Parts: sequence; C-alpha cells; structure tokens
Amino acid sequence: MSSPLSETVALIIFNGEEDLLSRFEDMRNQFEESWADLIVPNGHFWGRGVERPNRFYWIVFFKSDATLLQYIEHSARPSFRDRILKMASDLIVFYGLHTRPNMRALLLAPVVEVTHYSLKPPYTTAESDAQCQIVSDAMMVRKTKGLHGFSWTLTEERGGEGVFIGGWDSTQDREASVDYEDQDLIDVLEKGFNLTDSITMMNVVFQPHSTQ
Repeated sequence: MSSPLSETVALIIFNGEEDLLSRFEDMRNQFEESWADLIVPNGHFWGRGVERPNRFYWIVFFKSDATLLQYIEHSARPSFRDRILKMASDLIVFYGLHTRPNMRALLLAPVVEVTHYSLKPPYTTAESDAQCQIVSDAMMVRKTKGLHGFSWTLTEERGGEGVFIGGWDSTQDREASVDYEDQDLIDVLEKGFNLTDSITMMNVVFQPHSTQ
C-alpha cells in the first residue's frame, strides 16, 4: 500500500539522561491509553541519537488535522504536557506538520538522518519545499548506496522551520553518500544549506512504540 501524500504529525525533540528512559516509556504508554484512537495504525515512534544518546525524538502520526485538534483540546492534555516539560530539556515541539510521502516507512530504516533547520529570511517554506525535492531527486537518481529515500515536513512557525529525514542502511553509507567530485550534486546541496539560518544534523535510530 502506498503512503498518503500528506500525513498530520506531532514531533517532539528533547534532551534527557539515561534515567529518563523509563519515564519516557510511561509517557508513551499513557498517550496510547488516552489517545490511541486518534492516531494511524503503526503511527507512534521514538528514537535516540547515535552520536548523542541523550537526544530523544518522539513522532506521532495523527489520522487527520481534526484528530490532532481533538488531542490538543482534550481536558487531560495540559497535565500531560506539564509532565513532558518536567521530563525534558531543550524542548522543540511541532504540531500539525504535514509530511511528504513515506516518512513512516523511512523511520523503520536502520539509521535515519534527521536534519532540523530554521530558514534564513527572506526564504519561504515553499522555496525550501522545492529545494528538498531537488535534493531528494538528485540523491535518488544517483542510486546512492544504502539510501532508502527522503521525506520532509515544514512549518511557518518561528519564522519557518523544516525537518528533512533520510533513511539509510548504516551510518557508513550515509557518510559516504556524497561524491565531492560531483559538482552538480555539491551545488544542489549547497543551495539547500544556503536557505538555512541554523541547522543541526543527527543520526537517529527509531523504533515503533510497543506496549508489550
């Protein structure tokens, strides 16, 4: 079955220590108990940075903008949000993002490179969206070793931000993916970087949340 062209996503990125793992699992379990009917099947993921294991990612795919709104307006959400704030530091929260195709499938790759960036004025999310597609096409047409594909999502919040992900067989494949003698590819990548005001890149291992 092909993925929808757009899915409604909530994404939380935060820092935490090793002893946070059990509390984070409890939070995800509570979310499932309270709001599982609002999200798509197999649409709940979490991950940790490879180089920085204290960097955590939490991604939930909602059935629609309407079900996300149900979650946001639920009477139990304020106390749940407060628990997240107490658990996490350096918190970055996105609600109502719309992903490009295949993000859920790509999160199952052995390694996922997550690039979070803010746009440099006066660049727009529409320009960034177009450049993400150009980068994806350039990498895919070269049949890059170990590459599963790319997906991305953008928001107008905070002046414009984006999350661009690529699924890989290994960190080694990801690190060896750019041929620096391929000037056409370098030009494409540099144009993408030039749209950004700040950018962070992280190799992450994701897994579906399980209540087992």
